[in-house]
Amino acid sequence: MTPHDTALLLGYVGSLFGVVMVVPQIVRILRHPGLRGVSTVSWALSALGCLAWLTYGLRTDSPPQIPGNMALISGAVAVVLLAAADRSRRHRALVLGGIAAGVLAVSWTIPAHLVGYVGFSIGLVSIWPQLYDSVGNWRARANSSVSVSTWVLRVASQVCWLGYAVMASDVPVFVSACVSLTLAVVLVALETAARAPQFARDHSGTELA
Repeated sequence: MTPHDTALLLGYVGSLFGVVMVVPQIVRILRHPGLRGVSTVSWALSALGCLAWLTYGLRTDSPPQIPGNMALISGAVAVVLLAAADRSRRHRALVLGGIAAGVLAVSWTIPAHLVGYVGFSIGLVSIWPQLYDSVGNWRARANSSVSVSTWVLRVASQVCWLGYAVMASDVPVFVSACVSLTLAVVLVALETAARAPQFARDHSGTELA
Protein backbone atom coordinates (compact mmCIF):
# COMPACT_ATOMS: atom_id res chain seq x y z
CA MET A 1 0.00 0.00 0.00
CA THR A 2 1.40 3.37 -1.02
CA PRO A 3 1.51 6.37 1.37
CA HIS A 4 -1.25 7.96 -0.72
CA ASP A 5 -3.46 4.88 -0.28
CA THR A 6 -2.74 4.82 3.46
CA ALA A 7 -3.64 8.49 3.77
CA LEU A 8 -6.94 7.92 1.95
CA LEU A 9 -7.71 4.92 4.16
CA LEU A 10 -7.11 7.00 7.28
CA GLY A 11 -9.40 9.69 5.88
CA TYR A 12 -12.22 7.23 5.23
CA VAL A 13 -11.82 5.64 8.69
CA GLY A 14 -11.83 9.12 10.24
CA SER A 15 -15.05 9.90 8.36
CA LEU A 16 -16.61 6.65 9.57
CA PHE A 17 -15.80 7.44 13.20
CA GLY A 18 -17.19 10.92 12.65
CA VAL A 19 -20.51 9.52 11.45
CA VAL A 20 -20.81 6.79 14.12
CA MET A 21 -20.06 9.22 16.97
CA VAL A 22 -23.56 10.70 16.73
CA VAL A 23 -25.27 7.41 17.62
CA PRO A 24 -24.28 7.06 21.31
CA GLN A 25 -25.17 10.71 21.93
CA ILE A 26 -28.68 10.23 20.57
CA VAL A 27 -29.06 6.99 22.54
CA ARG A 28 -28.00 8.67 25.80
CA ILE A 29 -30.43 11.54 25.29
CA LEU A 30 -33.29 9.11 24.65
CA ARG A 31 -32.36 6.97 27.67
CA HIS A 32 -31.95 9.95 30.01
CA PRO A 33 -34.34 12.65 28.73
CA GLY A 34 -34.24 14.54 32.03
CA LEU A 35 -30.48 15.08 32.00
CA ARG A 36 -29.02 18.31 30.68
CA GLY A 37 -25.55 19.38 29.62
CA VAL A 38 -25.44 18.79 25.87
CA SER A 39 -24.68 22.02 24.02
CA THR A 40 -27.24 22.42 21.27
CA VAL A 41 -25.13 25.32 19.96
CA SER A 42 -22.18 22.97 19.41
CA TRP A 43 -24.28 20.44 17.56
CA ALA A 44 -25.99 23.14 15.52
CA LEU A 45 -22.58 24.46 14.46
CA SER A 46 -21.53 20.91 13.56
CA ALA A 47 -24.61 20.56 11.36
CA LEU A 48 -23.90 23.89 9.65
CA GLY A 49 -20.24 23.00 9.09
CA CYS A 50 -21.22 19.68 7.55
CA LEU A 51 -23.77 21.47 5.38
CA ALA A 52 -20.99 23.65 3.98
CA TRP A 53 -18.81 20.59 3.34
CA LEU A 54 -21.73 18.81 1.66
CA THR A 55 -22.21 21.81 -0.65
CA TYR A 56 -18.47 21.81 -1.32
CA GLY A 57 -18.65 18.14 -2.30
CA LEU A 58 -21.57 18.74 -4.65
CA ARG A 59 -19.97 21.77 -6.30
CA THR A 60 -16.53 20.23 -6.73
CA ASP A 61 -17.76 16.73 -7.67
CA SER A 62 -16.14 15.18 -4.58
CA PRO A 63 -18.28 12.07 -3.82
CA PRO A 64 -16.56 11.11 -0.50
CA GLN A 65 -17.82 14.38 1.02
CA ILE A 66 -21.48 13.66 0.28
CA PRO A 67 -22.75 10.55 2.16
CA GLY A 68 -20.80 11.14 5.38
CA ASN A 69 -21.85 14.77 5.67
CA MET A 70 -25.48 13.93 4.90
CA ALA A 71 -25.47 11.41 7.75
CA LEU A 72 -23.72 13.84 10.10
CA ILE A 73 -26.19 16.63 9.33
CA SER A 74 -29.13 14.34 10.11
CA GLY A 75 -27.56 13.13 13.36
CA ALA A 76 -26.52 16.59 14.53
CA VAL A 77 -29.97 18.03 13.84
CA ALA A 78 -31.52 15.14 15.80
CA VAL A 79 -29.30 15.97 18.78
CA VAL A 80 -30.21 19.67 18.58
CA LEU A 81 -33.93 18.88 18.63
CA LEU A 82 -33.88 16.01 21.15
CA ALA A 83 -31.53 17.45 23.79
CA ALA A 84 -33.03 19.11 26.88
CA ALA A 85 -32.73 22.89 26.47
CA ASP A 86 -34.32 26.16 27.56
CA ARG A 87 -35.66 26.91 24.10
CA SER A 88 -38.52 24.90 22.61
CA ARG A 89 -37.88 22.43 19.82
CA ARG A 90 -39.91 24.59 17.46
CA HIS A 91 -37.73 27.60 18.23
CA ARG A 92 -34.53 25.60 17.78
CA ALA A 93 -35.76 24.17 14.47
CA LEU A 94 -36.71 27.60 13.12
CA VAL A 95 -33.42 29.23 14.12
CA LEU A 96 -31.31 26.36 12.77
CA GLY A 97 -33.32 26.28 9.55
CA GLY A 98 -32.91 30.02 9.03
CA ILE A 99 -29.17 29.97 9.59
CA ALA A 100 -28.81 26.87 7.41
CA ALA A 101 -30.56 28.72 4.58
CA GLY A 102 -28.01 31.52 4.94
CA VAL A 103 -25.09 29.07 4.90
CA LEU A 104 -26.51 27.43 1.77
CA ALA A 105 -26.97 30.80 0.08
CA VAL A 106 -23.37 31.77 0.79
CA SER A 107 -22.01 28.32 -0.13
CA TRP A 108 -23.71 28.36 -3.54
CA THR A 109 -22.73 31.98 -4.26
CA ILE A 110 -19.02 32.20 -3.44
CA PRO A 111 -16.38 30.40 -5.53
CA ALA A 112 -16.46 26.65 -4.93
CA HIS A 113 -12.91 26.42 -3.56
CA LEU A 114 -13.82 28.90 -0.79
CA VAL A 115 -16.72 26.80 0.47
CA GLY A 116 -14.28 24.36 2.05
CA TYR A 117 -12.86 27.18 4.14
CA VAL A 118 -16.39 28.02 5.34
CA GLY A 119 -16.87 24.45 6.53
CA PHE A 120 -13.39 24.40 8.04
CA SER A 121 -14.00 27.64 9.96
CA ILE A 122 -17.36 26.56 11.36
CA GLY A 123 -16.02 23.15 12.33
CA LEU A 124 -13.06 24.69 14.10
CA VAL A 125 -15.27 26.59 16.56
CA SER A 126 -18.08 24.05 16.89
CA ILE A 127 -16.65 22.24 19.92
CA TRP A 128 -16.06 25.34 22.07
CA PRO A 129 -19.65 25.81 23.37
CA GLN A 130 -19.75 22.16 24.49
CA LEU A 131 -16.37 22.54 26.17
CA TYR A 132 -17.67 25.57 28.07
CA ASP A 133 -20.74 23.63 29.24
CA SER A 134 -18.61 20.63 30.18
CA VAL A 135 -16.43 22.82 32.38
CA GLY A 136 -19.64 23.75 34.18
CA ASN A 137 -20.60 20.06 34.46
CA TRP A 138 -17.20 19.30 35.95
CA ARG A 139 -17.40 22.12 38.49
CA ALA A 140 -20.87 21.00 39.57
CA ARG A 141 -19.86 17.32 39.49
CA ALA A 142 -22.97 16.82 37.39
CA ASN A 143 -23.93 13.63 35.57
CA SER A 144 -24.78 15.33 32.28
CA SER A 145 -26.43 14.04 29.13
CA VAL A 146 -23.14 14.35 27.23
CA SER A 147 -22.07 10.97 25.84
CA VAL A 148 -18.45 10.25 26.69
CA SER A 149 -18.49 7.49 24.07
CA THR A 150 -19.37 10.05 21.41
CA TRP A 151 -16.35 12.18 22.27
CA VAL A 152 -14.04 9.16 22.50
CA LEU A 153 -15.09 8.39 18.93
CA ARG A 154 -14.39 12.03 18.08
CA VAL A 155 -10.88 11.56 19.46
CA ALA A 156 -10.42 8.45 17.31
CA SER A 157 -11.72 10.31 14.27
CA GLN A 158 -9.31 13.20 14.75
CA VAL A 159 -6.35 10.85 15.29
CA CYS A 160 -7.13 9.33 11.89
CA TRP A 161 -7.46 12.75 10.26
CA LEU A 162 -4.20 13.84 11.86
CA GLY A 163 -2.48 10.82 10.33
CA TYR A 164 -4.07 11.64 6.99
CA ALA A 165 -2.89 15.25 7.19
CA VAL A 166 0.68 14.25 7.99
CA MET A 167 0.87 11.73 5.15
CA ALA A 168 -0.90 13.99 2.65
CA SER A 169 0.90 17.19 3.79
CA ASP A 170 -2.49 18.86 4.20
CA VAL A 171 -1.86 21.87 6.46
CA PRO A 172 -5.50 23.01 7.00
CA VAL A 173 -6.60 19.50 7.98
CA PHE A 174 -3.52 19.17 10.22
CA VAL A 175 -4.37 22.37 12.11
CA SER A 176 -8.05 21.44 12.39
CA ALA A 177 -7.27 17.91 13.60
CA CYS A 178 -4.76 19.12 16.20
CA VAL A 179 -7.20 21.64 17.68
CA SER A 180 -10.19 19.28 17.59
CA LEU A 181 -8.21 16.37 19.02
CA THR A 182 -6.90 18.44 21.94
CA LEU A 183 -10.32 19.85 22.80
CA ALA A 184 -12.02 16.45 22.51
CA VAL A 185 -9.48 14.86 24.89
CA VAL A 186 -10.04 17.67 27.41
CA LEU A 187 -13.81 17.28 27.10
CA VAL A 188 -13.64 13.51 27.72
CA ALA A 189 -11.49 14.13 30.81
CA LEU A 190 -13.91 16.76 32.16
CA GLU A 191 -17.05 14.67 31.67
CA THR A 192 -15.43 11.55 33.12
CA ALA A 193 -14.14 13.43 36.18
CA ALA A 194 -17.56 15.05 36.72
CA ARG A 195 -19.22 11.64 36.99
CA ALA A 196 -16.57 9.95 39.15
CA PRO A 197 -18.22 10.79 42.52
CA GLN A 198 -21.52 9.32 41.38
CA PHE A 199 -19.81 6.15 40.21
CA ALA A 200 -18.22 5.81 43.61
CA ARG A 201 -21.60 6.16 45.36
CA ASP A 202 -23.54 3.95 43.01
CA HIS A 203 -22.08 0.46 42.64
CA SER A 204 -24.68 -0.41 40.03
CA GLY A 205 -22.93 2.09 37.72
CA THR A 206 -24.17 4.97 35.67
CA GLU A 207 -23.25 4.55 32.02
CA LEU A 208 -20.62 6.70 30.44
CA ALA A 209 -22.25 5.97 27.13
